[in-house]
Amino acid sequence: MLNEAQFIWATYENKQTRPTRVIVKKLHSSCTPEQIVQELRRKGYQIIDAVNILKWKIKEPLPVFMLTFERPENIQKYTRNH
Repeated sequence: MLNEAQFIWATYENKQTRPTRVIVKKLHSSCTPEQIVQELRRKGYQIIDAVNILKWKIKEPLPVFMLTFERPENIQKYTRNH
């Protein structure tokens, strides 16, 4: 309706309910997002998604993944230095 009326609008996620995103470095790009999600779910984590970050210009996979977890997940168990 807002688009049809040509209004400029935006939405925001509530900080208390939006998913938690974590960047994981030094994972080999041969790891698939599906493997990462499957293994973390097997270990009891409430993961939603994993995405392999790509080099900007050439779209080559980097050893970096963005993991998205359900909000209630305790983020402290993912950090080394907590």
